[in-house]
Amino acid sequence: MSEKTKASYLKTKSVLLSKTFVFVLFILTIFVLGYILLFAKPYSEGNVALVNMDYELGIIKSDLQTYNKLSDENINDILNALKETAIRDTLPVGLLHCINRVESEYQFNIIHPVVNVLVKGKMITTNAVGTGGIMWVYWGDSLKKYRNIQMESDLFFPVKSIKATGYILRWMINDELRISRIDTARKINSLNILSKIVKRYYGAYSDIYLSRMQNVTSDLWMKRIANDIINKKDTVANHVILNKETIKKE
Repeated sequence: MSEKTKASYLKTKSVLLSKTFVFVLFILTIFVLGYILLFAKPYSEGNVALVNMDYELGIIKSDLQTYNKLSDENINDILNALKETAIRDTLPVGLLHCINRVESEYQFNIIHPVVNVLVKGKMITTNAVGTGGIMWVYWGDSLKKYRNIQMESDLFFPVKSIKATGYILRWMINDELRISRIDTARKINSLNILSKIVKRYYGAYSDIYLSRMQNVTSDLWMKRIANDIINKKDTVANHVILNKETIKKE
């Protein structure tokens, strides 16, 4: 091999080695960045939200353990349903717990008071069902369509009742926020929004229930729930406001 050929060979080899080194370095850089983005951000916004939720669920678990009629399996099912629903419907998990706690103390077979409900222009005498106190005559069609809850009897299962409660709360929050944004003269107040949502959920009993909700949490936790309602972005699946009439209970 001539000196010229040997020099050309060494030069080509050097270039290939340099390119290989750069390529390997590029792959390693991508891998490291991917690892950092996926695993090395324990205090990112999403992870902090989940850490906070898990902390609140721990408090809720302690509360549920004070109920003599709930087994450990029941409690775990309820906690999983609360977490799943809070994430899916972008809701404060404390709000979901308060509603079910005040409505029924998670007694699936509770007998709710008989009330009159205005549905499609007709006054219907009925009663709520399940741990979340759901009015099937009013919400049944929507729950069938959006949450695959096919029958009123499904609401006797706490997990499905929590899922239904989440849908209804998300719908009411979206509607109240929509009204507030249209009425530009009215400043959005988180506690005012929460009060209106509770009033729509409980109807004539709203003042009593709002007081009970505060009793089972605290004034500060209620303020946090109210602020979360304003600050959390609603989910795309529930963004469209359906043409519903306001529930009236007597």
